Amino acid sequence: MKHAIIENVPANPKEILDYAKARCCSFRVNEKGTKNHPGIWTRQLSDLSYEDAFDIIHNNKPHWCISFRNMKYYNVNDTDYWEFAGCNIASNEYGEVFIWIHVDVRVAKEIFAKFGLIVKDY
Repeated sequence: MKHAIIENVPANPKEILDYAKARCCSFRVNEKGTKNHPGIWTRQLSDLSYEDAFDIIHNNKPHWCISFRNMKYYNVNDTDYWEFAGCNIASNEYGEVFIWIHVDVRVAKEIFAKFGLIVKDY
């Protein structure tokens, strides 16, 4: 199984995430522990816009991560991708919010080159 992450994700990756979102193969915002989705054990699809979700995450102790997802390891018919993701890890009045942006491997390599991102294989 292949593992890889980006080791130099900036504290504010808005420009990178915007660029990735414009070229993604799938995208979603999830939440949990919120007024609309009070359960704290499972993430649910959110009605938040990407912009609102980014603002909540960015202003509440954000955790940003760009990781390789080796899906072919589990199913040869599946497709590998890079996941550009973020969530807030500080308590706030809204709840927990998650952004997931899935990008084709070839496109992700272009993004890494454009923004000087460093891939760490492990």
